[in-house]
Amino acid sequence: MGLRYDAIKDDELSHVAERDILLNYLALGNVFQTNGHAYVSSTIELNPQFQMNAIVRYDLFNFAMIMRWIAVICIQQLLDGILTYKLNFDYALNQNTLVCYMQARFSQA
Repeated sequence: MGLRYDAIKDDELSHVAERDILLNYLALGNVFQTNGHAYVSSTIELNPQFQMNAIVRYDLFNFAMIMRWIAVICIQQLLDGILTYKLNFDYALNQNTLVCYMQARFSQA
């Protein structure tokens, strides 16, 4: 399990030309982001040389921005999650040599 929180003050999104000529402001404000995740992993040894590992992970994202314009304060917030599945297969020729590694990933929002 894990948690990350970012608070960014005075973040600016602008329309520019040639990376340094300001054309206009698109957004200006404070950004607050939180990401929490948890996963479960299980490894099954089918024989001494062949293993299968399955992982399920869920991420939850919370994004909020308090935009400041000349006389208006606007709050936008987004809460979304994603479920990710992962399946690994390992085949070892002997204890020192890993011959084959296959991986499959699936995501569901």
